[in-house]
Amino acid sequence: SHAHSSPLSQNQEVSCYGEGGDGDEGDDWVVLLQDGSQHWKRGAPVVLQHSVTKQFLHTRKSHDFNHNNCPNCPIQGQLELSCIRKQSSTDNVWATAEGFFFQDNRTG
Repeated sequence: SHAHSSPLSQNQEVSCYGEGGDGDEGDDWVVLLQDGSQHWKRGAPVVLQHSVTKQFLHTRKSHDFNHNNCPNCPIQGQLELSCIRKQSSTDNVWATAEGFFFQDNRTG
């Protein structure tokens, strides 16, 4: 994320810069576990905090791209991602749904 306003909500825009896999510190996020565990578990709630601006990844249904705000837009029906300062918003909580999962084989 970088210091630009998002197009719909005017919050901090979520964006990626770089080329060939090389980005900058504006691409880094911190995973904040919400269930008190030491490890991020499948389906567990998390909040993502931007490492530079300290704002939180956010979306809400009212910030959707549609024909009124994005005519002929290839992303109609998609929600805008942005960052906000307030961590406690329920629109900031994320959980895994798909991806690669690693089993913790440690005992103890």
